[in-house]
Amino acid sequence: MNQTLNILILGKDPTLFASTPGTTQDTRKRHIAYAEVLRRKYPNSEVRIITYTPASQPIQTEQVSEGLRIYGTGSIHRATYLFGILKRLPKVLAKGWRPDVVTVQTPWEEGSFGYIIARLLKAKYLPQLHCDPFTEAWKKEHWLNPWRRIVAFWLLKHADRIRTDSNELREKVIKQLGISAEKVQTAALAVVNFHPVSGLKSDFKKKIAPVLETKKIVLFVGLFYAPKNLKLWVEAAEQISQQVSEVAFVMAGNGPLFNDIQLLVQQKKLTEQFYFLGSVGYEKLPEIYAAADVFLLSSNYESFGRVILEAYMAGVPVVSTAGVGPKDQIEHGTTGFLVPVGDSRAISDGVVNLLQDDDLRRRFGKMGQEKMMTQFSKEAMSEKVVATWENA
Repeated sequence: MNQTLNILILGKDPTLFASTPGTTQDTRKRHIAYAEVLRRKYPNSEVRIITYTPASQPIQTEQVSEGLRIYGTGSIHRATYLFGILKRLPKVLAKGWRPDVVTVQTPWEEGSFGYIIARLLKAKYLPQLHCDPFTEAWKKEHWLNPWRRIVAFWLLKHADRIRTDSNELREKVIKQLGISAEKVQTAALAVVNFHPVSGLKSDFKKKIAPVLETKKIVLFVGLFYAPKNLKLWVEAAEQISQQVSEVAFVMAGNGPLFNDIQLLVQQKKLTEQFYFLGSVGYEKLPEIYAAADVFLLSSNYESFGRVILEAYMAGVPVVSTAGVGPKDQIEHGTTGFLVPVGDSRAISDGVVNLLQDDDLRRRFGKMGQEKMMTQFSKEAMSEKVVATWENA
């Protein structure tokens, strides 16, 4: 049996470094788990990662574990990240180390470099797809996205293997790009690195704000940016509040649209019902999820949506727009509700249904938790990621 399967990853996540301020190293923990599974199967293997880091971040190279080494680019700006890859590559390849697989987190900027590196080193090329570039919403999100889509489709067609976040996204790649099913494998970035907390839901509600102890809570956790369509989230909240009297809306996260969403809430005169928690450390999330009665996701598209699994871990049912990721995770009418993208009335109806039916809410929550434990455990997801490397 081959004892070595070396992996080179190109990405843009500086939180891989233990020194990154304001993080709890969730991404780091995921990759440690991947490396552990890899070395269990191929004892002499190593994962090496070149990731964007700002010039202000001091650590440039770190041996995280026996099987995981990361290299920061120390880039002046994200726009110069690709030059950082070229700068760090000689050190990565020192002493004759060579990758068997080159995998990239996005199939456009670093995807192009990854393709060239893989071909020069005679390694397999495995782009990852963590968004849905087939949607018009994604195309319009950034002025570069039309160009990125052209590059991505070319690279996907010329890849040795493709890794997608969901089965729905896998089917799109196969059907719309004419790629053989054998080349496309699903393995999401979905390792959930916390455990549910025990205690009374009312106590966790009080930790957010004493007034919430007796209220039903609808929760959002994530980045405040365009793909999440949080304006729709607020519109649905307004409709929910008209039907459920003792309800509050808790939003955890930050991002470029944070102030805009706060202003929209003020304009709709919903300020007293909304609680904005800002950026929350990963270690605090279990208690926040434990306070929720329903988790609501209103995204224009989701390639996976790990927050759904985090809600499941806490036994919280989910109402989500039907992106490719949520379709994989939510069993409509069993663990939550899937509703059409952009439909605030369907969203509010699903949430109200759960808020007004305690038995239904508990049953959905229990089924979601069981699904999380059996299908999306840390070990199961890590095995799937390593399998994409093996099959490349």
